[in-house]
Amino acid sequence: MKEELRRKIEISKGDFQERLEYLIRDINMIEKDVINIGHDLDALEQELKNVQQSIASPAPEAKKIKDAPDSPSKPLS
Repeated sequence: MKEELRRKIEISKGDFQERLEYLIRDINMIEKDVINIGHDLDALEQELKNVQQSIASPAPEAKKIKDAPDSPSKPLS
C-alpha cells in the first residue's frame, strides 16, 4: 500500500514538473511577445509624430503655389 502511494506521488510530481516547465516556457514566450509589441508601439508612435509633423508643415510645392502671384493654374501632365 505504501509503495503504491509513493509511486503515485512520484508520478504526480513528474506530471507537475512537466506542466511547470510548459508554463515557464509559455511565460517566457509571452514576455518576448510583450517586448516585441513594445518595440512596435515605439516605432508606430515615432511614425505618428512624423506624419503629424508633415501635416503641420506645408510641403514646399504647396508654399510656392500659395506665394505665386495670381496666375492661371497649369494642369499637371
